[in-house]
Amino acid sequence: VVFFHDGELDPIKDEVDGFPGFADWGIEVIKNAGFLLAHGAQFVYTAEDAYNPSTDSQHPGVVFPVPGPGMFSVMMQKLMFPYSR
Repeated sequence: VVFFHDGELDPIKDEVDGFPGFADWGIEVIKNAGFLLAHGAQFVYTAEDAYNPSTDSQHPGVVFPVPGPGMFSVMMQKLMFPYSR
């Protein structure tokens, strides 16, 4: 499972089975990746940062932390064998 968490997902249709890809970072992505990892898949991710700064033009001068790849990678690692890690 290669985990690159950077922005929105694009639901591109799979050329083999014709099914659309995932449209967002919802429970279906987490569930399916978790299933693969719990059954021995290898896990590759890009960064350890727990959050990324985000701004909103309606709130000038305020920086909001949004979940980063490190936060999601820790969650996925909890699903991997051995589970005691």
